Amino acid sequence: MKDIAFLKVKKARTGDEKKPIIRIDDYLMKKMNLKRTDIIEIVGNETTTAIAEPSYPSDIGLKIIRMSNRIINNAKTSIDGFITLRKADWQPAITIVMKPINFDIGIFTTKFIDFVKKKLLNYPFLKNDILHITIGMDNVFAFKVDSSEPDSVCVIKNETEFQFIEK
Repeated sequence: MKDIAFLKVKKARTGDEKKPIIRIDDYLMKKMNLKRTDIIEIVGNETTTAIAEPSYPSDIGLKIIRMSNRIINNAKTSIDGFITLRKADWQPAITIVMKPINFDIGIFTTKFIDFVKKKLLNYPFLKNDILHITIGMDNVFAFKVDSSEPDSVCVIKNETEFQFIEK
């Protein structure tokens, strides 16, 4: 079985744009021993993570990966650029330290922290990733991951402790 793939980047379709997922060919998923919802690493000029989902039927055999601009930006790649894909060895996040990058908030209340945790539950990340929370149609809170415990590919779980620092 092949454990890495080299794929051309294409833009996510509208329904996937705000999700932490990538879409790849079902055949490639089988070849890489990936299952739906497995956590994967995407290596462009930087490394980031996402959740594997099968491609749309029209993309089968094209050797492409569909991902959102958010994931593209975290990987520091571009549309029609190339990335390396591999299955991630991930751990549940014990702690995540984030800083807001597009808004100011004086006090991070328990209610706000619970809201953020609920929105990011099961979200994979690495240090320096930008994580987004969309509220309504147009309101987006963006956070940069400053650090985490462990310092590796992590997934946010119910037990994850959130800490925030000012930007």
